[in-house]
Amino acid sequence: MLHNKNSENTSEIDHAVGYLIREHRKQNGLQLRNVASRVGISVSHLSQIERGATSPSVRDLMKIAEVLELDVSNFFQSFQGQASDIAKFYTRKESHKKITFNDGITKVCLNSQKPELLRTYLMIIQPNGHSGDKHLSHAGFEAGFIIEGTLHLQVNSQYCVLNEGDSFSFLSHLPHKYENRTNVITKVMWSNTL
Repeated sequence: MLHNKNSENTSEIDHAVGYLIREHRKQNGLQLRNVASRVGISVSHLSQIERGATSPSVRDLMKIAEVLELDVSNFFQSFQGQASDIAKFYTRKESHKKITFNDGITKVCLNSQKPELLRTYLMIIQPNGHSGDKHLSHAGFEAGFIIEGTLHLQVNSQYCVLNEGDSFSFLSHLPHKYENRTNVITKVMWSNTL
């Protein structure tokens, strides 16, 4: 059976855009229904966009970017020049996807291919950077290792200060939040199951 390379690339683009939308939505603590309502589309349509099952219209993408307080160009910068590397099991350092949030956090995606079961990031948390005012809660499991700096982490009612060489793991449905209260950058290797 012949495969259309353009349709495969389009599918990868749809997945990359959907992935970024989902990540930014979760980072902002927004529910699907809230974003869908503000964009003016159905919850099922937004869910399909996030899963890469359909392409958003230009209008919808611009409205989604507005709701998530993003520049629409963020959706395109993350996968420029990557089409030829889609099937590779490795990623060169200059080709890593980066997601930068307004709260002083940059996620560098370390997955070489679209993640099916596991997402791994290098989290770069600027001084006073944080996960947001609200606790995060979602499906899955997460674990991390502090490469550099200090991470203030709260899971449920437990709070800890983690330093270089420390690690953590917890069920993602437990309410959690994190921040860097120091005046130096914190780097964390962070993994989430889907």
